[in-house]
Amino acid sequence: MEIPKSVYLRIVKQPAHNKQRFRYPCEGRNPEVLYGEDSTKKTRTYPTIEIVGYKGPMTVVASCVEDHAPYRVHPNKLIDRNNASKQSVCSRNVDVNTMTCSFENIGIQCIKRHEIPDSLEERRSIKVDPFNQKFNHTHSSVNPYILRLCFQAFLKRESSYIPLCPVVSNIIADSRAHAIPKIHDISDDWSYTDGGKRIIILTNKVYKDDIEVHFTNESEGRRESWHAKGVSLSVHKQHAISFLTPPYKDEELTHPVTVYIYLYKSGLRQRSEPLKFQFIPPHNTNDTKKKYVYQSIGHS
Repeated sequence: MEIPKSVYLRIVKQPAHNKQRFRYPCEGRNPEVLYGEDSTKKTRTYPTIEIVGYKGPMTVVASCVEDHAPYRVHPNKLIDRNNASKQSVCSRNVDVNTMTCSFENIGIQCIKRHEIPDSLEERRSIKVDPFNQKFNHTHSSVNPYILRLCFQAFLKRESSYIPLCPVVSNIIADSRAHAIPKIHDISDDWSYTDGGKRIIILTNKVYKDDIEVHFTNESEGRRESWHAKGVSLSVHKQHAISFLTPPYKDEELTHPVTVYIYLYKSGLRQRSEPLKFQFIPPHNTNDTKKKYVYQSIGHS
């Protein structure tokens, strides 16, 4: 049986764009409730869909997809706070009187990059892939802080389910996604060329899973020929970044060289304004202590 084209799903209440935090499971807190775009403290609304051109029972499944076409499955999970099963998608039955369905008490749970394969495999196992884009995602291609909801409606006929065309919501962005990283202060603006110097940067609110320290010799009128990241990075109270400098490409320099340092948000591919940073030759070129420290943490 085919459903007539006159029967379709539409979104009558879009989700709020950037009013909630996507939470990681390790934070030990439930994801914040996803409200409707016009929700207020006095009048709460929620993402709502309507079935047009049909009257009768239907089930609607909501899941996370990427923010851009072709709308691949997004590894972040949609958590139903009313359902202890903790599945990565949410389902609701349509009210047969109004043919509408509201998704109350749902929230978005953020997935760390190393957990992406497991999350996609879970989605594969429950056969949720609204636009049939498969699950061959790479870690670097997934933006963990921007997505859309996808709504799929199913009409049950005997032992099978007949789907309507899936519909995607407006973009939903993590509330922390809009803060471009900024270097407010830095403990030192130089390092020896063999690296391994501890540097501390004060910044606006950042998260360890989404912040990197980059060095480059690229500047206006000069192409990049060297690029490296700070290592052994840690974040304290979300406003202080501690890391070790990498070695410069030419450790046999006889004079200081000026490069640039900046913060990089890997999820949104945002970078701070760069600051000048100098690499200078060690006082004693036979001293390999710093090089040993750098290599001992897994870099050569």
